[in-house]
Amino acid sequence: MGTFPSIYSLCSGNMLGSGSMTINGDDVVELTDGLNRLDIYGVIGEKPANNVSWNYTDKNAQRDPNLLCGRRNFNLNEWYISATKSAPRYTTPCSNCLMPTEGAAYGTGTINATHEWTASNGWTDYYDCNTKKLVLAIKKNGNNIGRKGDAGFLVSNFANTGATYVPSGSGNYVTNPNGWVMMNRYWNVNPLTQPTSDVSVKFYFSQNDIDAVNTEAAGHGIPVITASNAYTYKINSIGTGYNGDPATGHPGIPLATAYNNDGYWQYKSGSASTSTWALGGSASNFSAEYIISRFSGGGAGAGSTFSGALPIEILNFSGREVSGGFLVNWTYLSDKSFSKSELQKSINGKDFVTINNKVQTNSGVIKDSYLDQDKAKGINYYRLKIVENDGAVKYTHTISNNVSSVNEFKVFPSIFEDGISISNLDGGQVSIVITGINGVNYYEGNVFLNSSEPHYIKLENFSAGVYFVKVNSAGLSMSYKIVKK
Repeated sequence: MGTFPSIYSLCSGNMLGSGSMTINGDDVVELTDGLNRLDIYGVIGEKPANNVSWNYTDKNAQRDPNLLCGRRNFNLNEWYISATKSAPRYTTPCSNCLMPTEGAAYGTGTINATHEWTASNGWTDYYDCNTKKLVLAIKKNGNNIGRKGDAGFLVSNFANTGATYVPSGSGNYVTNPNGWVMMNRYWNVNPLTQPTSDVSVKFYFSQNDIDAVNTEAAGHGIPVITASNAYTYKINSIGTGYNGDPATGHPGIPLATAYNNDGYWQYKSGSASTSTWALGGSASNFSAEYIISRFSGGGAGAGSTFSGALPIEILNFSGREVSGGFLVNWTYLSDKSFSKSELQKSINGKDFVTINNKVQTNSGVIKDSYLDQDKAKGINYYRLKIVENDGAVKYTHTISNNVSSVNEFKVFPSIFEDGISISNLDGGQVSIVITGINGVNYYEGNVFLNSSEPHYIKLENFSAGVYFVKVNSAGLSMSYKIVKK
């Protein structure tokens, strides 16, 4: 009869060379891997009396009867071997010849892998035959974590809509003063056994997920992201079963001290490693590849800038009133060179702008200070942002200075459409700078204030958003927050 590869065909013209042969419903074919007989079959491509796609004699091995066509090369991954033979067990592929190439659509909800496929490069794709979408990909690197079909083994992608904001001080891993925003899509794996060495994963997400993150981030002073500069993360549940659903806000999950330790570990964009992730996929359907040590699951988001424990220790950050302004002092210890430190200020404790930055080239104990001569009535908030050469960021705690009274300017209205007015009882020459929350100056000018009449500034071309007005005159400097509708 010949071996299976020499007669395998389901589609017209897909015979395998001159060794091919035609058989009918009463012929028998042997399936072999070239060395060992795996099973014996009846005819391929005909329906005998029992109306199945083909005959097989003992059901020890069978190919998915829903496959529409064959492949030119025999691939054992297309077979399910249920008997104890000389080959391992494989699950069947989906009910068409083409593997899915995209993750679940935005808002699909929970999809669980129904099948798996291991390619020659070592990656196993987990996919759902119902939606014809990829769920997750894992490169097991020899680890026996279980297979689809094993009781208790589950691979899931929760393609939920929206994003969740988690503020600092939530009793978990978030220390960024602006907080952290996660897409509500996340992945999870329930293995039969945890890997004993590192494995790689590919997490599938969409442009809609990125858009949802940016929509939520816009209300919290968090910079927008693209698919290429998002942060991905992994939750390690070691001893404690953490809930990985972003919509819960991840209460009680600590910051991991390493990628293989208990808690939350974050990856920034780059190449696939234990601290960075690599972008793949198409223009609107993406994958994030990174290395993990164990399962449960993870996801992605924006605004959090703490990729594990940074090599910086804040020794002091304080401030005090002095003649001429508020003096801010800081001292920190770094065991490697970094790019810069930024002193940031806010008049509401939420929207910070950089008022001083310095480039550093040395390591060790770093001491510095800055005299803030601006006096905004009310509470002035300060924090220090330290940026490493590799892009990692750390913030200090926030300190404040309460300015009770000053001979203030008046800037109105605070929420405007076309422009604002500025007045002062003393009048005189002043300089005016209007800055966005991104630190960019959008207006600069010198004007003479009439004590009896406000000065109007036309700002109708400004985009909607939050701005800060700084007014300076001899002996007086004030900052105000305004909002363009």
